[in-house]
Amino acid sequence: MTTVSIDTTKQDAYDRGEDQGRMDALAGRPSTSPPRDGRSGEQDYYADGYDWGYQQGLKARGQGNGGGQQPIGQTKEPVGQTTTPGVDAQLRVDQAVTPSIDLDDPKPAGLAVLITSGGVPVRPGRVELRISAPTGMVFDDYMTPSYLYSPTPVSEAERPTHRLEEGGRVMVVMGDFHVRTNEADQHGWLISASVRHVNGAKPGKNKDGLVTMNGVTKCALGGNLF
Repeated sequence: MTTVSIDTTKQDAYDRGEDQGRMDALAGRPSTSPPRDGRSGEQDYYADGYDWGYQQGLKARGQGNGGGQQPIGQTKEPVGQTTTPGVDAQLRVDQAVTPSIDLDDPKPAGLAVLITSGGVPVRPGRVELRISAPTGMVFDDYMTPSYLYSPTPVSEAERPTHRLEEGGRVMVVMGDFHVRTNEADQHGWLISASVRHVNGAKPGKNKDGLVTMNGVTKCALGGNLF
């Protein structure tokens, strides 16, 4: 019987490139696809993944449909979506980037969530966004906020704060995630973070991560360990 071998190092490079490309496109940043060396090594695989992820991000933005931008993640309710009293109930959260980590050659992977409003103006004031990583993963002390589809950076005055809890399993982000209140926030926010594996993690696709806003469930999060 013939055994098919998969080069997990190259697969990891491709996955990391795809995640970065998708995040750049969703955040409205220009493509930074790295040059290829033509050796079919990690650099080439990363570049291929980046280009694919960037194109998928552009499609999600609606570019290619006459150049018009469309809010993403609005076609169906995310897992666990609920409503709450108050302005923050008008905000929804969806997973934008799913992390994949090779346990034989583990490297940090991107995890990102989208905060949108279904096209209505929302200014919730300062809220608590609690992001629990899927089983087998913990957060690095890294968080980058950006306005979806906008080249305008989030100002220091508006920048959400974050902290880690439960040994890194939970990231708590505090901020005023206003949507459609100015030119920059018309399509919402992208909150990008980085996760790594925990010792003893086992391969599998886990979907038990969770996002809550002010204590109310907004969506589930998935992650892949292979």
